[in-house]
Amino acid sequence: MATKAVVDASSVKMTTDLQGKVWLIDGEGMPVNTGIDDKIFSYEKVFDRRRLIRIPGLARNARLLINLYQCGETISLEVCSPTCSACEYRNDPALLLYNARSFEHPASVGGWHRFTPKDYQHYLLADKVYRNLPFECWATCVEEVSSHPAYPAAMFVRHLDEGKLAHLLGLIIDPRWFVDIEDPNKQNRLSQFLGLTPKYQRSSTEDVKSIRNRLVLSCWKNGDSPSNIEGDQFLWKIWYEKGGGEKGDLAASKRFISYLQQTWTAVLCRSSQSSRLFAPEYFFDKETAKAYLNYTRKVRHG
Repeated sequence: MATKAVVDASSVKMTTDLQGKVWLIDGEGMPVNTGIDDKIFSYEKVFDRRRLIRIPGLARNARLLINLYQCGETISLEVCSPTCSACEYRNDPALLLYNARSFEHPASVGGWHRFTPKDYQHYLLADKVYRNLPFECWATCVEEVSSHPAYPAAMFVRHLDEGKLAHLLGLIIDPRWFVDIEDPNKQNRLSQFLGLTPKYQRSSTEDVKSIRNRLVLSCWKNGDSPSNIEGDQFLWKIWYEKGGGEKGDLAASKRFISYLQQTWTAVLCRSSQSSRLFAPEYFFDKETAKAYLNYTRKVRHG
């Protein structure tokens, strides 16, 4: 017997189109183009009563999310993964909103969740990526990246380039968006999105995935290889183990992204779950695990 999809009729769904105009669908109603730019959209101008707003977490929706969040506690705001709609529908605001009404996955795999201060930091950087902030300007994003939930753990990697890290975090937006719903234990979707494969590692072209691959590499590899490897230089240890070169670059970049994804996700989940999402004693060798624990103690105590 065919099952009927459950449709959320209690909230207002919103998105922007490619021109930055806000579209909405109220419950089971029809999609409406408000004609209002995302920079100046005000919820109170459209509705007289308090309603739950749900917005798919596309990069182009970052400015709308930031704008609504800054309205304060008068707004009840939720966000979900862009996988609420098939890729071919995401540039069509009407179809995107229709599909978002029946998106029911748990928050841990990209489903709807309350838009928190941590999400706000995600989308500050995502908006800069979407607006094509020049590479040289990322070095000035010190305040945004240092307030980002992924920042403390990321900075365990010695000599990490903070400007490149800011760009990378804004590109990813949220690690939960890359969880395989069919097999949540798989962790290759983010690596694939970032072009961390032999093909793109060897590439010198300017296609999207080659550029992303080089961005990841430039985050952690911004100097000569050290002669003495210490605990917080675990990426270089992997690089040496793979014989350096392209193979070393790829292996270390994939390990960096796995580390970033796991520690970032742990911060976003309840504290009771965080230790299960990232266990340093299993992720690192003994020396690096000890260095990591010492580092986290220093971070906690300022």
